[in-house]
Amino acid sequence: MTLTETETALLNLIRDAPLASPAELARRLGTSRAAVNVHVSALVRKGALLGRGYVLPAEGQSQRLVVVGGMNMDVKAQTTAQAIAGTSNPGVTLQAPGGVARNVAENLARLGIAVSLISVVGRDDLGDRLLRDTAAAGVDVRHVLRAEGLATGTYTAVLGKDRELLVAVASMDVTEALTPAALQERRNVLRGAAWVVADGNLSRPALAHLLALSAELGVRVVFEPVSSPKAARLRK
Repeated sequence: MTLTETETALLNLIRDAPLASPAELARRLGTSRAAVNVHVSALVRKGALLGRGYVLPAEGQSQRLVVVGGMNMDVKAQTTAQAIAGTSNPGVTLQAPGGVARNVAENLARLGIAVSLISVVGRDDLGDRLLRDTAAAGVDVRHVLRAEGLATGTYTAVLGKDRELLVAVASMDVTEALTPAALQERRNVLRGAAWVVADGNLSRPALAHLLALSAELGVRVVFEPVSSPKAARLRK
């Protein structure tokens, strides 16, 4: 969030006298009341004010981050003997919350940073567990979309006895529900954020819309490409 010199001066005046009228602020700033209203609108748009009632953000809220992208359940299976193709193999399995955006959000939260996650899960048990576990780590998950008729994403990996990957299946169609329209509905989450972190699981249209929204709101963006093929989505 970058403020002009006049916006910074006005914000300092509001901090000193939050009950001052627009006319009083204009007098102290040496400008017109109409100009003050224009600057107030800019401060609201940038998140420095939470509304025209001169409501200031909570202390430290300017350091809030927003992470946008995929979340899924990781399922890892490992054989306990040499793997034999075409038949069942004895082994062990483990489930754990995953997804690039979700993992980034959890690690930021565990570092003590205020972070909101914009992602999507299905209306199923896996989605319930993902939201519960992610919230327990300190992430704000109120803005995660619950998609109707779609299963929560999963990444299933089968490892051999030596822990080398044998095969993996990524079922992430639900991420396509994170459309430009869904992001537009959540634009206020981006308002006033210090950074947005976007992962390469976003579709090209969704990524383009997120970048446009972030530019409009003056929020800096970090892009985590996830993989070489998905990194190409940023090319244009």
